[in-house]
Amino acid sequence: MEKILVFTEIKSGVITKLSIEVLGKARELADKYGKKVVGLVLGNDFNNFSTPIDSLARFGVDEFLLAESDKFADYNSEIYGKIICGEIEKLKPQIIFFGSSKIGRELASQISAKFLSCCFQDCVDVDIENDFLKAKRLVLAGKVFAILKSKCSQFQVATLQQGIFQSKIVEKDAEMTRIDIPADLTSRIVRKEFINRSSGQVSLLEAKIIVSGGRGVKSAENFKILEALADVLNGAVGASRGAVDLKLRVSDDQVGLTGKTVSPQLYIACGISGASQHLAGITRAKFIVAINSDNEASIFKIADVGIVGDLFEIIPLLTKALKNLKGEK
Repeated sequence: MEKILVFTEIKSGVITKLSIEVLGKARELADKYGKKVVGLVLGNDFNNFSTPIDSLARFGVDEFLLAESDKFADYNSEIYGKIICGEIEKLKPQIIFFGSSKIGRELASQISAKFLSCCFQDCVDVDIENDFLKAKRLVLAGKVFAILKSKCSQFQVATLQQGIFQSKIVEKDAEMTRIDIPADLTSRIVRKEFINRSSGQVSLLEAKIIVSGGRGVKSAENFKILEALADVLNGAVGASRGAVDLKLRVSDDQVGLTGKTVSPQLYIACGISGASQHLAGITRAKFIVAINSDNEASIFKIADVGIVGDLFEIIPLLTKALKNLKGEK
């Protein structure tokens, strides 16, 4: 039986929401075309994972390959790549899926280059046609879809966008196979320093509420107003490409086609005009609130609630009202 291999990303002992969605799509294709889903997990000290390893089977996997070593305590692209490539040579999968995270994109490119296979990045849909992978991607700043089909005789690699695919919870048993880690597994990459900028903050990709700012926020200092609102809501702070280009916010906070595709329950857009590439990144948001002084801003066309006014007046008032509701000072 042909296999679909899924790299299953773990952060702080928890399987990421994106990986669960990718596993769901892999299960859907496996059921449709008679394939086997194999998940690959690289981690350190599985016994201390917040997500018990035995429970991973409910995400639709037939078999999990577990690679456990202190060498995986921190992400290292060379070491991760060696393990994944080794398993590919053993399994000979037909398709390999990664989530469209920074790690997923890097590993997908690395592996496809090593094996001279095709690689489709940031897919919003995938299917199999005549044993070849067919992928749909947004192009031209999200204005049109491009349909791509592999002609590669090797396996095919794809990264899948967050917030597009449905997770699939199933009642089934999965085989758990431990991978032997070579004792001489080394890397030429040396980590000098690691700065976890987002420590204690909610990840944009996992956040249920996102407060985003655009050019209208005007300065990096003014983003503190948005941070205060996000803090009250237990949410994350994002930014438009325009704000990032102006150095008001770092690129890791960028929401949009060229940043992160998000799927929160609530998205609050502050001073964001609504460029097409930004709108493409928030199409999966359940409810959108737009605050902008320009009543003709494009963001109002997709917003569930639009507030025309000065964000520097509205946001502090909103933050204060929410604090009062929570009994905070």
